[in-house]
Amino acid sequence: MNANTKKVIKGIAKTTGKYTLKGLGKGIELTGRGAIKTVNALVKNPQIQKLAIGAGGLTGMGLLKGNQTQLGFLYPKTTDFIFAVIGEEMGFIVAGSVIILYVFLITKCLYVAKTAKDETGALIASGITGVFLFHMLENIGMVMGLLPITGVPLPFISYGGSSLITNFICIGLLLNIS
Repeated sequence: MNANTKKVIKGIAKTTGKYTLKGLGKGIELTGRGAIKTVNALVKNPQIQKLAIGAGGLTGMGLLKGNQTQLGFLYPKTTDFIFAVIGEEMGFIVAGSVIILYVFLITKCLYVAKTAKDETGALIASGITGVFLFHMLENIGMVMGLLPITGVPLPFISYGGSSLITNFICIGLLLNIS
């Protein structure tokens, strides 16, 4: 049993009271007051993020009311799978709006690269645009199940100080180049 599975079991034990552990072969079955049962893996199920996005529907389930995210099946929900949380809790409209905002950001970055005063500024702006584009496509692609799970953060949304500071530095460079 790995460390993530132990964390999930401890979290379920805290919320449900007593629990029993049966069969460590193919999966873990937890039974207790809350009657929580899982048949296969509790952690890193490659289909959970698709289920979370699909469960959100058009308008979402409401903030902090998503089944997959609040019960701990979608892990880590604040970093790698933040787009799945947005899709489940806020719905397709907000998730689509996030994608539109990223397209707007990338378009503005390309405009800065095109109108830069010198070649060095154009290359720096193009590189920053590539980083933003790659991070957006990789994160949303892995949440949708199109790309492998790699741990690339979603710019300006994923939890984490170093990524956020790096993104702000990149925006500062773009503002300086324009």
